[in-house]
Amino acid sequence: MVERSREIKVIVQYDGRTRTFSSRLKNGERMVQMIRVYPFILILMVLLFSSQLFSVVIDGFKVEGSVTISDEEIASMTGLKPGEEVYQLDLQIAARKLYSSGYFSSVDLDVVQEGTANLLLVKISENPAVEDFAVEINGPGLVSKDSIMASITIEKGKALSLTRLQESLANIKKVYQEAGYFLIELKVNVSLSPAGVVSVPNGKVVITINEYSIWDVVFEPQLPKEEVDYLRSRIAVPLYKNYATKPSIIRFFLTKKDYYPTISQFQQTQSNLARVSYVGPETNLSFEPFEDASNTLIMKIKISPPKVVEKPVHIENVEISGNESLSSEELKSAAREALQSLGGEELSNLELGIAVDRIRRLYERKGIVFVSFKPEVEDGMLKVNVEEKKLTKVTIEGLTKTKPYLIEDYLNLLNKGEVVKMSDLAAVYRGLNATGYFESVDLLPREYDSGLELLVRFTETNKPRKFGGGITWIDPKEGEGFWDRFWKGLSGYLDFQIVNALGYGESLGTVLELGTTKRNVKINGSLPRVGGSYFGLESDLYYRETTESTNVSSEDPEASETSVSTVTHVWGVEPSLSYRLNSKESIGLTLTVERGEESSSSTTKSISSTKIGLFFQHRDIDDLWYPMNGNWLNLRYTLSGVLPSDTQGYQKMFADVRGYWQVVPSLSFAIRGQLGSMWDVKGSPDLFSLGGSTTIRGVSSVIEGARMWLVNAELRWRLLDPEQTVQLYAVAFFDMGYAGEEFEGSPVTSQGVGFHLKVPGIGVFRLDLPYLDGQWKTSFGFGAMF
Repeated sequence: MVERSREIKVIVQYDGRTRTFSSRLKNGERMVQMIRVYPFILILMVLLFSSQLFSVVIDGFKVEGSVTISDEEIASMTGLKPGEEVYQLDLQIAARKLYSSGYFSSVDLDVVQEGTANLLLVKISENPAVEDFAVEINGPGLVSKDSIMASITIEKGKALSLTRLQESLANIKKVYQEAGYFLIELKVNVSLSPAGVVSVPNGKVVITINEYSIWDVVFEPQLPKEEVDYLRSRIAVPLYKNYATKPSIIRFFLTKKDYYPTISQFQQTQSNLARVSYVGPETNLSFEPFEDASNTLIMKIKISPPKVVEKPVHIENVEISGNESLSSEELKSAAREALQSLGGEELSNLELGIAVDRIRRLYERKGIVFVSFKPEVEDGMLKVNVEEKKLTKVTIEGLTKTKPYLIEDYLNLLNKGEVVKMSDLAAVYRGLNATGYFESVDLLPREYDSGLELLVRFTETNKPRKFGGGITWIDPKEGEGFWDRFWKGLSGYLDFQIVNALGYGESLGTVLELGTTKRNVKINGSLPRVGGSYFGLESDLYYRETTESTNVSSEDPEASETSVSTVTHVWGVEPSLSYRLNSKESIGLTLTVERGEESSSSTTKSISSTKIGLFFQHRDIDDLWYPMNGNWLNLRYTLSGVLPSDTQGYQKMFADVRGYWQVVPSLSFAIRGQLGSMWDVKGSPDLFSLGGSTTIRGVSSVIEGARMWLVNAELRWRLLDPEQTVQLYAVAFFDMGYAGEEFEGSPVTSQGVGFHLKVPGIGVFRLDLPYLDGQWKTSFGFGAMF
């Protein structure tokens, strides 16, 4: 930093006498000295005292040296006004105000007489004018450049204000901090000479922002490999090497800025490390440049363990007390194994801390993390007192519109007065997140001496919508030529749903399916808990239109076949009433009424159907959009043909079972099984059907029947880090199903690979490549397969 020095002269005239003072500003401090030295100190003191007693009335201002700043603005900066009495101290304060504005490299104030008027002569030297300013960012652009530019207070066409420049740099830091980032460096091309002269190259101020990432983390002192691996697993900040070392094809789907640490990630890392028994409060985290990559740092963690002993000691045995959830023998065994693996006759505070932490990790593996440990050494005995924290209070934040009764069932999974396991918190989080009501759900436990308090913080979604859809082609088995058959077999569907817009858990959606041979429209509305009760209401209103063509042969053998089209129109309404058994299960009753007609060129007949259904549903999944862990069960019974006037009737049983197992954090195995049967069939009702992007991928024709079964299996591999907003999955799948008059029959199978892209607030986009009938095909879809 260049040391700055400024000299300010103040000349005061009164009663025909002149007194001249000089003020030197150095590094922001005023130094006042007399420039005229009198031989007697007494005379000097009298003159100084008299200069404060006598005042002068200024009648106006005279400015010299202004180039880009108007005389009026300069006069206003002094804070003085014509007609006011001013003393020497007032002039010094005015000089400081001018200099503090940052526009000037020197300031001189003189009170001079012109005629009968006393004028304040302001002599200034402006800093170079700013013709333009720019921001250069070395990094991915963690915040928008527009917000950075808006925070800059430098004025174009005006002398550079060093004060405004400092203010602009502080504002830029604030913009980054509000966005959650802290590892930045700011540089500016403005220089300051030892003489205090400001230089702005070509009149353009350039602010350079260096955004830093963390390449890797190292620990001091040297630790056993097992401890290093464990500590690395506790680091919550993303490491840039995990981005830079990935193949280019994978980096294409990654967001670079997600590998730059945020304040919250850094705080989470500190919190995680603070739980480790040998990481004491004196532990230091620092950053050093990484030479092999620009704008990257090495995070160095210098561990200082808590003080248990004054000097290394010999430990003969271990004693545990206060434990309730785990046995003492199990805990002592873990500590003894750690002490034996460390070796040595005498153990330091660090080694004792490692032994205690092995006890803590046993609790951690059992899912109990809210435990404190108090070790002490007495006569060669390592004594560890265990205190298991019990839940005392649950606090909710962030519910601005969502009704509390919609979430209470999930929070009731936690019992006050009991130890809270991570599996309990995971179940609560999974249930709350699967509602689709929230952008994010944060469970924030807080430990106190009295126990454990849980803060549940919600961020309600600003985009309460769910979007799905798909495109499929099914062989119409008719048409003239390739393109005619292609267009007749092509169909697509869109599914749009608004969820919890008013805060009652309500949903309103529509499904639109269009093709050359079918048109389906459905409007759906639901209310999960009416008035806070456990009863829910749902209703569908729909319209179906299908066209089927058949070739009719003439009795005349020389006549050609005639194509006859049959068009079916059906209107339907399906209200349902459900009762919520708990946060995962519900039962319900449905009523369906359909009316329509089936017409051809020769006949028209009416369609009438009334159905009553019963259902049971169990849902316990971690993500409503794309589950990776959990299970699902749906059982339905339907009785159709309730009224004597119904033209269609049947009885139907249908079961849908799904399971999701997270093999490792980034890999999940998902399977769905469906089984359906219809009997007592009357008329021509809609049968079970398979084929297309939601049942058997790659099948180009519809398979129908009164009996069906279906098995879908997927291996879902998450390619991106879990912190990523958008997620990409590589999928290997196997589909097999059958529909027909009886369960005996050859199933249709397909297998292949695909990529599924999950975009929050929109849904899942699927590109699958099924292999069947000896060739690869393409299947597009929106929304999870299951």
